[in-house]
Amino acid sequence: MGDENRRTRNLQNRLRAISKEHSEVREVFVDGIYGAETEEAVKDVQELSGLEVTGKVDKTTFDAVSRLYRETFERSRVLGFTPRFDLYEGKALSPGDELDDIYLLQLLLRELSVKDDRFFVEASGRFDPQTEKAVRLLQKALRMSEDGKVTNTVWNALVRLTEQSDGYL
Repeated sequence: MGDENRRTRNLQNRLRAISKEHSEVREVFVDGIYGAETEEAVKDVQELSGLEVTGKVDKTTFDAVSRLYRETFERSRVLGFTPRFDLYEGKALSPGDELDDIYLLQLLLRELSVKDDRFFVEASGRFDPQTEKAVRLLQKALRMSEDGKVTNTVWNALVRLTEQSDGYL
């Protein structure tokens, strides 16, 4: 309780997304502060996942949140909607990162690979050299700075491309 940091904000974003699909998980305000509202949402996820209900985020609880978040994302893609990238507020996903959002990035890149196999990457959740190469290729095609980092601008451009019927750059 009382923690205030980027990891808490990321957790809250995931809980908020999960709550859209699972009414038993209360919606949280994303403020980066691990307060009572966030603790209650964590308890909801723990109960939903059959875990001990503590309100604390240990590895097992984090894995449960990650699983529900990925499932929510994958179902939203089936319905033709992809969450916009607003989790990092001016920061970027970068080579070496290992986050749920890297896994989601890789799924989106794989959708582009249907039309151009240069975008094919393994969906590992790690921002590895293969993913960086695909991101740089995307940035080049979009005439953006080719730094290999995924900002909200790059993410949203990728989402728009995958939502288009033809998916071509």
